[in-house]
Amino acid sequence: MPRAATDPVRDTIPRLHRIVDHPADQLVGLAAGDDSFEDCRVRYGETAERLQTEGRGRVTTSRLPDSERNWAPTRDLLQELIRWGAVEPAPLPSARAHLSAHQLRRYEITPKGRSLAVLAAEGGAPFTTAAADELIAAHPYFRALLEVLERGPLVAPVPTETDVKQGRGGPAGWAAWAAELMGGGARATMLERTVREHLVRRFGARGPDDRPRNKAIAEVLTDAFAVAGFDARGLHADGPTIRTLRRWGTELLLFDQSRYVREFPSANVMWSACHLLTDEDGTRHGRRRGREEYGERVAQALIDAYRDEEGFGSGIAVPVHRIRAQAAFSAGVMRVLVDRVLSDLIDGQYPHLGVQTLAFIGSCELPDSEPPFRHRDRIRLEVQMVPTGAGTTDDRSSA
Repeated sequence: MPRAATDPVRDTIPRLHRIVDHPADQLVGLAAGDDSFEDCRVRYGETAERLQTEGRGRVTTSRLPDSERNWAPTRDLLQELIRWGAVEPAPLPSARAHLSAHQLRRYEITPKGRSLAVLAAEGGAPFTTAAADELIAAHPYFRALLEVLERGPLVAPVPTETDVKQGRGGPAGWAAWAAELMGGGARATMLERTVREHLVRRFGARGPDDRPRNKAIAEVLTDAFAVAGFDARGLHADGPTIRTLRRWGTELLLFDQSRYVREFPSANVMWSACHLLTDEDGTRHGRRRGREEYGERVAQALIDAYRDEEGFGSGIAVPVHRIRAQAAFSAGVMRVLVDRVLSDLIDGQYPHLGVQTLAFIGSCELPDSEPPFRHRDRIRLEVQMVPTGAGTTDDRSSA
């Protein structure tokens, strides 16, 4: 589990995905009086189905009967709402065998929970901000990660199957490669120990003639380097915890990540996209950076990223995901904000920056790790920039 090197406080990070949508729906339902465990369990499934329909989640096949499906994440979600002070403390099922004894148990919403439910029902940024504040207050590990990112990016090398095929001389070689990419005093000895531990845990039972596939090795090395990247910054976490924290930051719009930051090739980079504020009593708050405050800075960062990618004025169309990641990292904002500003540039805003911008369907391949850019609800994979008045040199249709 993660903790700042100087922070002895222990914490438990629940494996909760969609940390905005599920709490919001549960709070609204609880406020309406649908507050039995069974009500909450059914509601959890309905939210998951909605998210899948909206393309923002995936419902996995369960071997459990319908009457028991989603009992564990429902328990974890209620425990989190109790931790926030939004639900009165009450016993929760510790195992599926005890589910029947809790199905009709009621979970009473508190006055604080009702206030949060009002924000949840209204939707939008206010509830997201409130959820972020609750998580920061409730989880020292999450708070510590935000504080670390405020001081600088967190880097985790990501080897490809081709890298594995070429080889790096075993765990020591992989550790040296990763230490060079991470920089900042990352220790190869620590990295090698982490790599060996992960390889043994995943493949230790295999015989010498049963070599795992390169894809499987790459996945294990990626997990190992993510753990090592956290450890190098004084945060100690296992792979599942890191994945949960990454999801929280992205959903709450507090920090972002990408594998396409130019300064860190072959690595996933996390960076802060918020201001961390401190009240007089020491309470921390994360306030994301928005378009009104950062729009022009982001527009200039996009122009700089395009210039560095191909040379400004060349008229060459370049992959959106590359300049978007670079601009977001440089400006310290979310990629989703960069998408909005890029649309503004295409629509002719920021004319004083002297840029004419076009977006195209394109022919490049969008990596799985990068969301598509949409302009007027249509996916555009490539973008072209030229000085205003120069005209575009690419005659491909942008329709």
